[in-house]
Amino acid sequence: SKALEKNGAFFISPPHLNEWSYYHLPVLSLYRSFSPQFGKKDNAVIEMQLDYASLETVMNNMSIATQFFILDENGTFIYPAEDTAKELPFSSIRSYWESINTSQDTGTFTALDSDTKLKKIISYTHSPYTNFSVIVLEDEYTLFAPVRDFRNNLFMIGLLSLLVTLMVSYLIAQKVTVPIRRLYTSIKNLVGSIRMKRCTAV
Repeated sequence: SKALEKNGAFFISPPHLNEWSYYHLPVLSLYRSFSPQFGKKDNAVIEMQLDYASLETVMNNMSIATQFFILDENGTFIYPAEDTAKELPFSSIRSYWESINTSQDTGTFTALDSDTKLKKIISYTHSPYTNFSVIVLEDEYTLFAPVRDFRNNLFMIGLLSLLVTLMVSYLIAQKVTVPIRRLYTSIKNLVGSIRMKRCTAV
C-alpha cells in the first residue's frame, strides 16, 4: 500500500521477515508500483529483496560497527534491527537522529549522553535519494585518547629530559668546583702560614 501511495517512486522497507520464503529470514525490501498497461493507474507492485545478513556482514567488517546506525526517514532503524540488539540505547540514538539537519548531506555535532553522562561526538550522512541517515557515534573521551596519550608521553619525556639535564649539570658542576675548592683551600693555607711566620718574626 505504501508503494502504491508513492505513485511509482520506490519505497524501502525496514527489516522484516520474508513472507515468500519457507525459512522467514529477515530481509530489506525495495518496492515500486507500476501499471501493466501504459497510461493506467498503478495497481501492481514489484518487490526486490536483500538478505539482512548481507547488510550485517558489511557492517560487521567495519571497525566501529557497534557505533554505526542507519535510520530511515521515519526514524525506524534499518541497522541494527531493534529486535536483534535490544541492549542498545535506541531512544538516545533516535534523539540524535532528530537533531540531524536533513538540509545538509553531512554534519557533526556533540551531545551529552543521558545514560553514561559522557559527551558524544555524532557524525552523520543523509542520503536525499533513499532518505536514509547513517550515524556514527563516538565517546569524546575515547576519540581523544590518542591525543591524551601523546600529551602524557610528551610530558614524561620532557620531565625525564629535565632530570637528566639537572643530573649532568650537577656532575659537571662537581667536577669543576672540586678543583677550585682545593685551590682555594691551598691558597688559604698558604696565606695562613705566611701570616704565622710574620707573627713569629715580630
